Amino acid sequence: MHARPIPPQWDRIIPTIRSGSRFVITGHEHADGDALGSQVALYYFLKQLHKRIWAINCDEPQRRLAFIDPDRVVETYRPDRHAGVFASCDAWFIVDTTAWQRIGALGEVARAAACPTITIDHHVFNIEESFARINIVDDKAVATAKLIYQLGMALGCRLDRRIAVALYTALYTDSGGFVYTKMDAASHRIVAQLLEAGAVPYEVYDSIYQGNSAAEIELFGKALNSLRFDQHGRVAYMAITSRMYANSGADPERGENYLLNVVRSIKTVELAVLFRQLPEGEGSVKVSFRAKNFFRVNGIARDLGGGGHWYAAGAMVEGSLPRVYEKVKSVIAREWKRQSRIKPTHTE
Repeated sequence: MHARPIPPQWDRIIPTIRSGSRFVITGHEHADGDALGSQVALYYFLKQLHKRIWAINCDEPQRRLAFIDPDRVVETYRPDRHAGVFASCDAWFIVDTTAWQRIGALGEVARAAACPTITIDHHVFNIEESFARINIVDDKAVATAKLIYQLGMALGCRLDRRIAVALYTALYTDSGGFVYTKMDAASHRIVAQLLEAGAVPYEVYDSIYQGNSAAEIELFGKALNSLRFDQHGRVAYMAITSRMYANSGADPERGENYLLNVVRSIKTVELAVLFRQLPEGEGSVKVSFRAKNFFRVNGIARDLGGGGHWYAAGAMVEGSLPRVYEKVKSVIAREWKRQSRIKPTHTE
């Protein structure tokens, strides 16, 4: 079903929430701070309305984000356990994506779901990837968490510490630490309310960025040693092999943003690309993109089977690391020529 997106018109879904009693909430695969934070916050908002809620994702949450869900309400999808849940729910909310491919094994389930499917997202909408009956999208919002906050307030819910931490983490991570240009005054006013409700900035920062082990720092060094430049120093590539992870014992998820942001901070670099080979036997490579001023990467990620923002995106690509590396490098070279002539204004 190709349903056109609508802006946050909460009266489109509030009657469904009021009249229903059983709901499912899902985030995209490899849920980041915004997806997991939005999911957990919506879970507790609906709990305040005495609803029966299941939070189900296609994969395990990242360890570094586990503090967002201290009660472990987010479950990992198991067909034998959850088939009845999807068959009997009154609505299924999918947060931080409108693309069925981005929810992994749940994608086909969602496309065939008999219950109403509702996506809430802030990414650029692509109708060819959409599946939900209702798509609530505001691509001017700095994070999906901003929309979840608005929905919670429209429902008459209150902020508590669990919700505040989840929404604050989502806003903080998806805004690059409150520095992206979509981080407007209204978003800062929401942050102020989250602090008043119990979110502690240092605790969130410490949980995400200050728990690296010696093994992970060693791995960072190896990744930086793989650094190669292209396009006269404007594009930087790094690669981490599965063997590097196996030998170091490092957490694969912890250092990704750190590495990309460090390399993107190089004055001459416009685009940083990280290739992370998944454990041997899976035959896939996770490719992450971070751009700075003009190079838009969401289209490249989408063509590779992923998605994201104009200046921060990623994809899981099947194939060996050398083949994926050359494929992505070729795509970027082509896009670099095209986009260098356009150089859109940075609005993300």
